Amino acid sequence: MVRIFRFLVLLLLALTCRAADPTFSEVVQRSFASWDANDDGVLSPAEIDSLVVDPTRTGADAAGIAALKLVVRGGKVTLPPLTLDFLMKPPPRRAARVDTDAEDRETRAEPRSASSQDPTAAINQRFSRALRKIKSVQRDLFLDETPDIDACRQGPLGDCFFVAAVGAAVDRDPSWVISLFTPEDAGAYSVRFGDGRSVRISPLTDAELGLTSTTGDEGLWLAMLEKAYGSLRNEGRKEEDRTESVTDAIARGGSIAATIRALTGNTVERTSLRARIERAEASGQSTTHIVEEVRAKLVAATRNRRLIGLGSDASDSGKRLPPGVSSNHAYAVLGFEESIDLVHVWNPHGNTFRPKGEEGMIHGYPTRAGRFDVPLLEFVRIFRTMTIETDTPLETRAEALQPKPAVSGSASVD
Repeated sequence: MVRIFRFLVLLLLALTCRAADPTFSEVVQRSFASWDANDDGVLSPAEIDSLVVDPTRTGADAAGIAALKLVVRGGKVTLPPLTLDFLMKPPPRRAARVDTDAEDRETRAEPRSASSQDPTAAINQRFSRALRKIKSVQRDLFLDETPDIDACRQGPLGDCFFVAAVGAAVDRDPSWVISLFTPEDAGAYSVRFGDGRSVRISPLTDAELGLTSTTGDEGLWLAMLEKAYGSLRNEGRKEEDRTESVTDAIARGGSIAATIRALTGNTVERTSLRARIERAEASGQSTTHIVEEVRAKLVAATRNRRLIGLGSDASDSGKRLPPGVSSNHAYAVLGFEESIDLVHVWNPHGNTFRPKGEEGMIHGYPTRAGRFDVPLLEFVRIFRTMTIETDTPLETRAEALQPKPAVSGSASVD
């Protein structure tokens, strides 16, 4: 009886706390005047940027800022001027789910056009998600002496190219990520990358927490690394293109090759997969030599514990990818079983997927915490490009990034 009473009390407290959460409209009503720094009645992208990095903005206030930042940066919905009247507008009742954090989802239909999405629904959904994260996240840098990627989930930045490479590095050597950080004063850290460059980053603001990736109960190390890498890329931009919110520099696309170079200080080797297979098959040629070449590279790379990244693209010959495999996305190879030609792949979404039929290219592959296995013969027909770390150091630090312009939303593996 006592246990039941305690359970009911805890349940009541939980429901009370949940009910106490403000709505986005309530946050706007009390905070808009302080958000609108120039008092012109409209929130600008520059004002939102400044709010994102303001450590005094916490809790629901920060969640509202993160929601605005995500919708403005995402460009998936058509926004009118961000006035008080517009932001106070309640979302439509029974609104269909807006394609907000698509990078957190594994499979989805083709997104609706921006004009068909309700902007108030998008903002309110992102607000709810950011607030849950801000309230639940544990603020230590590391909560485990051996960090892992079991609960890692790429956040709304669209930086799969970065999270995939980091995940492969952490899976290879958990102590590696700990060695990158040196504590400084006032909660700041110096982060030293494998190519020799260092960057100093301040503690994450609550709004930044709502914008970055998560490691579950493993600490803030992934989100802090995103901020550090964003700082490096932001510094490499022209001064007029830099933003206060440094994670803008890694949002919506980038290069897994450049990421591996920066993380390791080594050069990379890229191998085309799917396009070569399709060209050979279209011309009636054998694909055996291509498969054997890829197999040899996987064997050598896994034996020598090299980082391996993948890029996917459904545009080749118009063929669709297997269910559960996202297009324009980056993945990591975590292992290769030579005896049965099986490739162990990791999706930085950290997702779960169950095929609706026999596993394979038709119905997809069982996935848990982002991990799934693909036979080599199917692997070369699914992924576009494989990028492998070599044992050759970069000649100069400037080689580390060398970014080519990435298509927005793509996982470039150039």
